[in-house]
Amino acid sequence: MPETPVVDPKPVLKWKSKLEEGDILAAEEYLTLCMPRELAKTAIAKFREHATRIEFFKAKDILRACNLPPLNTESTGVQKKLTMIEEKDRLHVVLLVYYNGRTLLADGYHRTSATYLEGETERVACVLIHLKD
Repeated sequence: MPETPVVDPKPVLKWKSKLEEGDILAAEEYLTLCMPRELAKTAIAKFREHATRIEFFKAKDILRACNLPPLNTESTGVQKKLTMIEEKDRLHVVLLVYYNGRTLLADGYHRTSATYLEGETERVACVLIHLKD
């Protein structure tokens, strides 16, 4: 008698294929708090230029590189992203900046945390840019 295949009940993560303008603008607000305004504007220009240059990194590695703990399900933002994952909606791409020897999660903390909660080795779609002073 043939074995019944095991079906993984965990949802498959789906990601958009490019950065969204709203996420780029949110990243600009955050980056302006972390670096000189002109450098933040340079980062935003690079994000627009490389909006489709998607890379995938494990959620745990992003959080470690950014020195951030994962948000938990008490966060309404994380709850919304987990619902999107469950409903198989496409998540927005995460924006990362390597600057001054550290990695900044410029936009997508809730998405990264929700992905981590699905499994710490789940991969997150990102655009990573490098800035120099």
